[in-house]
This record gives sequence, structure tokens and C-alpha cells, in this order.
Amino acid sequence: MKIAKLIHKTLIIDQGRKLNKSIELQKLRITLIWMFNTCLIGIVLSVLTIVLIPHTSNFEMLTVMSPSMSPTIPMGSVIILDTENINEIIVGDIVTFRSFEIMEENVTHRVVNVVGNRNGLMYRTQGDANSAADRDFVSHSSINGKYLFHFPLVGYLIQFVRMPVGLLSVVIIPALLVIVGEVRELLKIFRDSKRFKYAKD
Repeated sequence: MKIAKLIHKTLIIDQGRKLNKSIELQKLRITLIWMFNTCLIGIVLSVLTIVLIPHTSNFEMLTVMSPSMSPTIPMGSVIILDTENINEIIVGDIVTFRSFEIMEENVTHRVVNVVGNRNGLMYRTQGDANSAADRDFVSHSSINGKYLFHFPLVGYLIQFVRMPVGLLSVVIIPALLVIVGEVRELLKIFRDSKRFKYAKD
């Protein structure tokens, strides 16, 4: 009789341990799914920003891959530009312009001086992290837009996701893992329901 009670108690403890382990695994699964969904939402929002903003007439989005405006605009940030309201640019504004010093690439620097001549207004610019102003003045026609705000580090993510290996590792593989996990969970539930039905019969 004592042996039977001991065996029964051992079985109950073992079942309790299995139940606790199952609960812990379920919590871990929920946490992993939540983390994946959060990352996926961030990626989707970034992609929507990439797709929508460049097609909006009054705004433009650019990635800053230079430290010249740190710490105001960290390297790897995505900046949003106002491309419409650029007629009133004053000292202190941050603007993006086509630089003929750097093979006509876009440069984002702060305006440190404004002068006028027969060709109109000209702007002296300088990066916040640079010790000296840019060599050439910037004409008004070279300005693409006025800086509004930025998303730190998003530029790195966008560039990585645009690469095949980035798309594969950040989106496709995690999505497949979640799908496989959900299918396995559904199959487990289906098998348990059948096992319960047979046991009941």
C-alpha cells in the first residue's frame, strides 16, 4: 500500500514537472513570437517610409552615412527633408544640397552664413563635427531641402534589408521559423485532441 502511494506521488510530481516545463516553453514561445512581430513591424514601417516618402511631393528621405553632423544627426540615420519650404533659409538651419566638391553627392550640413550677390543668396555651410566650414558657398538652386527630423540607425537597417542576405536573415528566415513553429503547434493540438477522443471512447 505504501509503495502504491509512493508510486502515485512520484507520478503526480513528474506530471507537475512536465506541466511546468510545458508552461515555461509556452512562455518562451510567446516571447519569441512577440520579439519577431516587433521586429517585423519595425521593418514594415521602415519599408513603408522608404516607399511612401520619396513619392510625397513636399518631403524627401535620405540616409546619412557620414559623421560630419554628429552628434546632431548620427551616422546611419535616415533624415526627412522639407523640399517645399526652402525659400526662407537662415543661419542655423540644416540643409541638404548637391556638393560639387564631392562629385555632386548630397551633403547635409548646417548653414553658418548667408550672403547675397548678383546671383542671389549664397550659403556657407559646415558640419557640426567639422572644424572648418565647407570650401565653397552653396547656391539656392543647389539646395534639395531643409532638415526636419531623423530616425537614428534606421539607415543601417534599410541598407542591410536591401541586400539579399539582409532580406533573407531579417525577414524570410524568421518568418519561416514562426510558420513552422505554428504548424507544429497545430499538429500537436490535433494529435492531442485525437488521443483524447480515443481515450474517451
